[in-house]
Amino acid sequence: MVTALVMSVSPSSASATRVLIDNQAPGTLRDWAERARSLRPRIEIEASGGITLENVRAYADAGADYVSIGALTHSVRAADLALEIQD
Repeated sequence: MVTALVMSVSPSSASATRVLIDNQAPGTLRDWAERARSLRPRIEIEASGGITLENVRAYADAGADYVSIGALTHSVRAADLALEIQD
């Protein structure tokens, strides 16, 4: 997980294929993604933390190749399901 711009240098030297940028604004993600891609052009960028269905487009436009939206799992309403098996 990238928590500072200087950390984006490490994935390049470690032959990483993807960098996770967590809890950053779209503008910060854009800056860090540009820096990471200047060092490793084909690196994949994943954004996570604070992303909702309302702001996901901003992260995609900022350069995220993958986006994790935790609200899809931790804020979902439970469904009341039943399964009956008959012989």
